[in-house]
Amino acid sequence: TNEKSASVFVDKKLKRAKAKSKTKEQIYETENYKKKTFAHRLRTLGILIFLAIFSGSGLGVWYYNNMLRVNTDWETLFTQVDEYLPNYSKTFENISVPDTPNGKEWVQIAHTQNKTPLSVSAIDNFILAEWNANHSSSFSAIADGKVATLGITQAIHSEKKFDGETYGFLSESNGIISVLSLSLYQPSTEKVTMYSGSKNKNDEASWTKEDEMSINDYTEIVGTSLNNIHPYIVSEKTVVESSDVVYDETTGNYNFTLKLDNQLSVIKYTKQVKMFGDLGSYPEFEYITLNVTIDQNWNLISLDTKESYSAIAYGMKVSCEGQLFNNYTFDDEVKLPI
Repeated sequence: TNEKSASVFVDKKLKRAKAKSKTKEQIYETENYKKKTFAHRLRTLGILIFLAIFSGSGLGVWYYNNMLRVNTDWETLFTQVDEYLPNYSKTFENISVPDTPNGKEWVQIAHTQNKTPLSVSAIDNFILAEWNANHSSSFSAIADGKVATLGITQAIHSEKKFDGETYGFLSESNGIISVLSLSLYQPSTEKVTMYSGSKNKNDEASWTKEDEMSINDYTEIVGTSLNNIHPYIVSEKTVVESSDVVYDETTGNYNFTLKLDNQLSVIKYTKQVKMFGDLGSYPEFEYITLNVTIDQNWNLISLDTKESYSAIAYGMKVSCEGQLFNNYTFDDEVKLPI
């Protein structure tokens, strides 16, 4: 006990001695910092009070709530995601296919019943096309687009592929910041391997392994799995508006537009945006629109997505607008980047 008391006494003396040894410059800097911090607080408080008085109804509080606070309870929605996934059985029932098929044989059944995408709702057409994508022996989705924020536009290129054994997702962004990444997922091992990349003057990429994790951990972090053809949840519960299905006589394809719910359709996708955008909060979407083109066999031809969202980045709220045009091919030879 005496040793402990002595130790405490010595420690206090050392602290006092250290405090006394501060130079005048250090004291000046400390006091100056306190003054600046205090002045900053006063200025912020003054702005809020001024806005509140000016509006007569608490505009200062409105500014804080709307500009800096995220209003969506994403953590709760993450636990409810299964409630909003597409009901494939119901969709096949809607087109008079009695049982959920194992693959794409339902297309022949639909043709024998003289069904075309024109006789199916826009939502069901998309769900059927998604089913076919998920049951293809291979696929390739090549996308190009852009994201604009704070007056800066970044060019985006992505490639999502499946060669029959391995899923790959390549993401490239060019502009003020250039980023190249690749994730590979092999269902046989349940492992996802992540790489960072760089390109030489001949536009040839070289890759460096960065990390490896289970597909469950990857999906928990990123939100969407690598075997998903697109990041959105499209179902009866997540589509708020849909257009008529239109037949294009020139191409023989079918076009329609879906407007998605700003929260329910992006429960998975919001994690991806937060992670890859290095954001300080989950994004709040203002709109998500899908312009869809499919063929007569309910295969996706293209998907033109337009979206707008805001999020906290580096302590301030910023708005982003993005557009991405995807071209799809299925059941063909596919070559992965590595």
